[in-house]
Amino acid sequence: MENEDFETKLDELEMEINDAEVIETIKPIKKKRKPMTAEHKAKCMASLAKARAASQLKRGKKAKAKKILKEKDDAEVDKILDLHIKSKAEKEQAKDKEIAMLKKKLESLTLQDVIPKPVPKNESEKVETVEPIEPIEPIEPIEPVAPPPCTVLRTSQPVVKVEPLPSKKVIPKSIPSNRRHIIRPKMKPRM
Repeated sequence: MENEDFETKLDELEMEINDAEVIETIKPIKKKRKPMTAEHKAKCMASLAKARAASQLKRGKKAKAKKILKEKDDAEVDKILDLHIKSKAEKEQAKDKEIAMLKKKLESLTLQDVIPKPVPKNESEKVETVEPIEPIEPIEPIEPVAPPPCTVLRTSQPVVKVEPLPSKKVIPKSIPSNRRHIIRPKMKPRM
């Protein structure tokens, strides 16, 4: 029923639209121009020619200015690119020089240069000895025994200090949980 009422109202509206009178727009009437006199026409043509010449001159100036600005921008860009290329070349040359110098050093190295020369022993070096410690409370008299003199042993091999590497924190892999097996899977909604 509601659909029928709606359709009838729609039909009525369409009929009203079709029955409405078409209103024609009124066009404005143009006034006719007065005929130009030869003198006035000559004056207008002269001023038009003058304006066109001035406009052409102005456009030419603007075009030249734009061209000059573009050339300046291009020159600036070229300058920047040249500086960049030169700095790159200088860096590469410095690296090449350093590599050549290091190669030369490496070729001239011998085993004696790598292993440090042992320090000559001087007889004037003092030998450290350990003095016996006397007990504070003597219970029995003990004869002090002099320990053998300790000497510092030196080897001809170089001493290499070994420093431990910084420890890396190892993150254990996460253990997969059994939670997904425990929780029931989601059920599809009923239709």
